[in-house]
Amino acid sequence: MTRTLRTAIPFWADRSISPRMAASFAQYLEASGDVDFFWVWDQLTSWWPKALWSSEYTPAAATATDCDSFHDAFITAGIAAAATDRLGVLIGGTDAIRNGPAELTQTMLSLAATSGGDAICLVAAGELKQVKPFGYRRSEGLGRMEDVLRITRMLLDAERPINFDGNHWRLRDAWIGAVRERVPQFWTLGGGPRLIELSGRYADGFTTAFPAVFPRPEEYAHEVRKVRSVVESSGRDPDSFGLGLQVAAMIHDDPAVIEAAMVNPLVKWFAAVAGRFQQGKWLDEGIEPVWPPDFHYALRLLPASYSREDAIDVVSRVPDRMVQLSVAHGTPQEVADQILPFIEAGANFVQI
Repeated sequence: MTRTLRTAIPFWADRSISPRMAASFAQYLEASGDVDFFWVWDQLTSWWPKALWSSEYTPAAATATDCDSFHDAFITAGIAAAATDRLGVLIGGTDAIRNGPAELTQTMLSLAATSGGDAICLVAAGELKQVKPFGYRRSEGLGRMEDVLRITRMLLDAERPINFDGNHWRLRDAWIGAVRERVPQFWTLGGGPRLIELSGRYADGFTTAFPAVFPRPEEYAHEVRKVRSVVESSGRDPDSFGLGLQVAAMIHDDPAVIEAAMVNPLVKWFAAVAGRFQQGKWLDEGIEPVWPPDFHYALRLLPASYSREDAIDVVSRVPDRMVQLSVAHGTPQEVADQILPFIEAGANFVQI
C-alpha cells in the first residue's frame, strides 16, 4: 500500500498584523506546491510569560507588542481558505471545553465548504492556561472531548434530529440540517491511554508531538500500533485513520544561527515547559527537570502569572542540552532526516 504524506505550516495569527495577511500567507504555501495545509492555533494566551516578551529578547516585540494577542483561529482559517483553491485548512488545535459540539460542527462545515482541500480540526482536552483564567474547568477536559467527538460524528452522519446523553451534554431533537457540501474531519491532539481509546473509537485521526511527547521513533511506533488496534477493534479501517505529528523545529543552514538562538531566554522557556510535556521524562535523558516530575504544562502552567523575576529563574535552570533535546534542529535536510523515522513508524501528516 502506498501512503500519502501531507504537510502543514503554521500561521502566527497575531493581532498586531491584519488577519488579511492569512490570505497572502496561504497563497504562498499553495504556490510552493510542497505544503498541503494552512495551519492556525485556536488560543487565547501563549506559551510565554508577558514579562519575558521584550525587544531585549526578540525583535518581534517591536511589532507584536505582547505575545498574547491572537485573532480568532476559525475566522483566520476562513480567510485563508477563501483565498486559495487547493490548500487544506487545519485548526490545530482547539479544545473541547470552550467549544460547544454543535457550534464547532457548524463552523467546520463552513470551513470545509470554503476550502479547496480538506478541513481538519484537532480537538484536545484543553490547556489550563486557555481555560482556568476564563472561568472554565480543566478537569472536565476528557469527558467533554468524548462528548464532542461523539456528537460531531452524529451530527455529520444524521439525516434527522438526534438525541444524546453524554458526560456533560444532553441533546434532545438536536439538528443542524443535512446539507454537507464537504465533510470536515475531527482528529484528537495529545496523548495518554484514555485519549488513545477515544481517538480510535470516534476520531478521524490522532496527532501527537515530537520530541515533546515521543522523542524516539520506536516509542511513537508503539503508540501507533495501539491506536490502530483500537480503530480496528471498533470496526473501522485503520488505513484510513490519520496519524499526525507536530514537530518543534529550528531550521537554518548556518549552525551558528541555531546555536545563538538556543541560548535565547524565550527558547529556553519553551524548552522548560514544552521540551517534554511530562517533566519526568527528562530523567530518562539524565537531565533534572525544571519542575517536579509530575508537572505537565497543560495541567499546571499559567504563564500570565509569572513575574519577570520568576520567569528568569526558570530560564536560568535550563541547561543547554535540554534545549538541544527540545527541538529537531539543523539544516532542512538534517531536520527531515530526524522526522523520517517517525514517518516510517506510521505518521502520515507532518505539522512543522
